[in-house]
Amino acid sequence: MPSLAGGSYEAAVTVALDVPAPGASIAWTLDGGDDVHWRLYGEPIVVAASATLRARAVRYGWAESDEIRACFVIASAPPACP
Repeated sequence: MPSLAGGSYEAAVTVALDVPAPGASIAWTLDGGDDVHWRLYGEPIVVAASATLRARAVRYGWAESDEIRACFVIASAPPACP
């Protein structure tokens, strides 16, 4: 899975993800902690509040990739990244 760059933004940011492995999909979440709701990526993600975006490549019958994380700080919202 490629790297994911976060950063500081004045307003909401749209993030597009891509997985180079044929047949793999991307699972992503903005939830923190270990008990999170993973979503299957299908369209660009709008990050409207400060959060850490977590993503991993998934494919049925294969091991999941390592998780990657990127912190997005939205100026109009308080920081939420560790």
